[in-house]
Amino acid sequence: MLDNIAVWLCDALPLSVKGGDRHFLSSQFTRELKKKQGSSHALLEKHKAFVKEVNTYRQVWIHTLAGGAMPITDTNPFINPGTDDKFLRVPIDPAIQIGDENYQERIGQCAARNGGRYLYEISEFTGRIFESASTFYLDWLRFALDVCPPPS
Repeated sequence: MLDNIAVWLCDALPLSVKGGDRHFLSSQFTRELKKKQGSSHALLEKHKAFVKEVNTYRQVWIHTLAGGAMPITDTNPFINPGTDDKFLRVPIDPAIQIGDENYQERIGQCAARNGGRYLYEISEFTGRIFESASTFYLDWLRFALDVCPPPS
C-alpha cells in the first residue's frame, strides 16, 4: 500500500518519477515530491522511521516466512509434542531467521538491546504496524485532498 500511494501521487501531481523509483524510500521520489509540494516535507519526515521499519520487515515477509512470524513453543516440542503451548512471534530484529548460522548470536544481540526480549507477541507487532499504517494512510489522504487537483 505504501508503494501504491507513491505511485498514485506521481500520477496525481504529476511527478517526473518513473518505474521502480515511485516509492517513499526513493530519493528521486522524495526530491520531486518536495519540489512540487513543499508541504510534503513534514509528512515525509514524520513517517520516515515507519517507512524504513516496514521495508525491513517487508523483505522478511516477501522472501521468507509469511508475515515474518516464527512458531514458538513454551517447551521442547520434540519432548512434549502434544502438551506444549504454541505461539506465533515476530523477531524484533528482522534479520533473526531460524536456521541462519548466526541465529543464536543475533538473538543475544537483539535481547541485549531490548531488555532481554528478542520477539514481539503477534498482537503487539500487528498493533505497531497497523497503528502507524493507519496514521500514514490518513495523513497522505489528507495531503492528497488538500493539494492534488481533482480529476478532470
